[in-house]
Parts: sequence; structure tokens; C-alpha cells
Amino acid sequence: MTQVTKTLALMILWFQLRSLEITLYGQEEALLVVRDPETINRITMARINCRREWHRVKARYLELKRSRNVWRTAF
Repeated sequence: MTQVTKTLALMILWFQLRSLEITLYGQEEALLVVRDPETINRITMARINCRREWHRVKARYLELKRSRNVWRTAF
């Protein structure tokens, strides 16, 4: 990957991370208001999936950021 491609990928991954964090926050706020058990279960399952996706994206982001920093120190 070129430096420009890595930078663009990092920006996209950063945006995805922030979007997932906003989603998690909104789901947390919704759980405080909702009283229906079926809806609570659905929100809980969505939060589990969202956290799993957040961890996947975070791992990719850190992997790409580390590889970018290694090359920066090599030069």
C-alpha cells in the first residue's frame, strides 16, 4: 500500500470507529427509556454485534497505524 492509500484507509477506519461509538452511545441511551422486554433484548443483541464490529475495526486501525509508524521510523 502506498502512503496515501494507508492514510485514506486510516481516515475511513477512524470515521467507522467514531460512528460505532455514537451508535453504542445511542443504544445505551435507548435502554434507559425502553421498557418492553423484547425491544430490550433486541437492543442488547445489537449492542453485542456493534461491540464486536468496533473491536474488529479498532484492531485493523491499530494494525495499519503501527505499520505506518514503522516505516516512518525506518526513514
